[in-house]
Amino acid sequence: MNKRYVLKNRSRFYAFIIIMTILLSCIFFAVTVNGAETKSAFTAVTVQSGDTLWDLAKEYGKGGDIRNYIHEIQKANNLTGEEIFAGDVIKMPV
Repeated sequence: MNKRYVLKNRSRFYAFIIIMTILLSCIFFAVTVNGAETKSAFTAVTVQSGDTLWDLAKEYGKGGDIRNYIHEIQKANNLTGEEIFAGDVIKMPV
């Protein structure tokens, strides 16, 4: 007994397909945009004699709290402390 399904209301079916397409597109674009924000760009800076993380954060900072920016620098460069040496190349988050 093979019963075959017959589509009775085509306009409801097409509306469902259109709504699902719009919904999936919105989800796809939201994930793509949020994924783009998580990737950070960096500027490479060579440490000069007498430079400190505080000085570099003031110079390259975004205008926010310098302590947070120093933490971002430490995280980007895998630094556990505040020690940097002349000649080191440090990634500065943009």
